[in-house]
Amino acid sequence: MKPSLDTCPRTTHPDQHAVAFTGSRVYVGNDGGVWSRLLRNAPAWEDRNATLRTLQYYYAGAGKVAGGDAVWGGLQDNGESLISPATGATMVSPFGGDGGDTLVDPNNGDRAVNEYVDLDMWLTTNGGKSDGSPGSNAWIEITPSCFAFTYTPSPCDPSPRFIAPFRADVKDIDHWVAGGRYVWDNGGAGWGTRCSSTDCSWTIVYDTGAGHSTTAISVSGPTTYVGWCGGPGCNPSQTAAPNASTGFLRGLATNYGGSWHAIDASSLPNRYVYSVTVDPNNSAHVYAVFGGFSRRWIPAGGVGHVFESTNGGASWTDISGNLPDAPADDLLIVGSGSTAKIVLATDVGVFVASTGSGAATTWSIYGTGLPNASVNDLTLGFSPNGYLIAATHGRGLWKTALP
Repeated sequence: MKPSLDTCPRTTHPDQHAVAFTGSRVYVGNDGGVWSRLLRNAPAWEDRNATLRTLQYYYAGAGKVAGGDAVWGGLQDNGESLISPATGATMVSPFGGDGGDTLVDPNNGDRAVNEYVDLDMWLTTNGGKSDGSPGSNAWIEITPSCFAFTYTPSPCDPSPRFIAPFRADVKDIDHWVAGGRYVWDNGGAGWGTRCSSTDCSWTIVYDTGAGHSTTAISVSGPTTYVGWCGGPGCNPSQTAAPNASTGFLRGLATNYGGSWHAIDASSLPNRYVYSVTVDPNNSAHVYAVFGGFSRRWIPAGGVGHVFESTNGGASWTDISGNLPDAPADDLLIVGSGSTAKIVLATDVGVFVASTGSGAATTWSIYGTGLPNASVNDLTLGFSPNGYLIAATHGRGLWKTALP
């Protein structure tokens, strides 16, 4: 019989977290969930994940396809998942390895950009499915990262994050910005974006600095905002006495007003910038979201998790209000005008608030039924009437109605 991909005995995921013994059976917990087998003469590991839903998402994205939405998601050590009407009730994984950031065409869910680690971006226009014929590859590597697999770009980015950010323009799905040490712009090439050792759609538009790495991006037309971190591994100093300069290195930058410049972040927490979100109706209006804890745990880390600027980052207002002091991860603006809402993902759930209240902003828990897990990313679904998707790191994807 001709060997197949399933010829080898099946085993567990290699990243193990827990082990337990009961009687003659062993149970293990890992990045692939929970598996068990007999201690002696066991034919194979047995899958115990039918109802656990323990997938570890970093990001998600959705786009319309025939019959509904295609929902993509980047997973820790489990590639990219895809739920689509074309696959029925079955989740498939068209992209392997680690799965990171995810960009999906909202008008065509078969078109997506998925990420392996270190900003290694791969593009598909056919839902990640090849017909097997010559030249019908489902994926095209398009990264400007120095860690590309099939070529080395010149210039290339030397220091992207393990899970590095890239974003589409909220006004133009073909305009993408990606970030490592450098901020890269594809010039509106969209699904024609390509990169090789001799030619690349990506161009450098800003340098965050040696040893720095982009952590957050938001784009609206010609205006881009980014956050970055610095120092060895983007970690606080382990040797110097903790203060504002050694506790953590971070910053923000923008080209709001026409030219790139550093944003004065002296009034902002000295912690990881997880997200920046620009108002699609006003490029001077932007939110910055900070991880970590405000007090005790992060030396000189500052207070607050959500900050708002209405003048392109020249000044900021802490709108954290009554939020718990827990890491915040992502923020979406839902709706527009006086009825717009801001929805916040945190390590302890999702919160919602009305816009326009400034320092007096009051937050409330949004929705019910969400498991007690870190929500790393929020994104919008479309069919039939719009909904909110929460990507949790450990309990899979969840959806609820829009506020």
